[in-house]
Amino acid sequence: MQSPQPGVLVRDSCDFTVEQLTYKKSRQVLNRIIGVFAAAGGGDVGGIVRALNEDTQDFLTMAFAERTTYRYKDADGWNNPIRLYKPANHGSDPIDNLNQVFGGADGMANWLAWLVFCVELHYTPFFDEAIGQQKRLTEKSSDPEKSD
Repeated sequence: MQSPQPGVLVRDSCDFTVEQLTYKKSRQVLNRIIGVFAAAGGGDVGGIVRALNEDTQDFLTMAFAERTTYRYKDADGWNNPIRLYKPANHGSDPIDNLNQVFGGADGMANWLAWLVFCVELHYTPFFDEAIGQQKRLTEKSSDPEKSD
């Protein structure tokens, strides 16, 4: 098994480095994602967007933001990486960085691209394995010679 590597998403003049979630947080996020698909009745994009209620959006955003750093490029070049979300300390607002990155005209498009990237990074192997297992079980149950 390979050790988890962070993923990097580049959007315009900003890039995101996403680290792996902890095991417990990964399970919690997976349960939310499965809940969204179940509420959506499958993979219809419109249904998925409708099923992403505000509570689920906030949960997924905070879960991944705690494991994401971002950098942006200005006239002086790339800045140092900044944690996208860090719990409040020293009186600072913990969502200031979220507002900076996901606010404005392109903010929600950037948020959606980042969120999809995070889900793909963390759960593509899980869903690939689940689909493969389902196919094997279906083949085995439809072929009497493969059944035990």
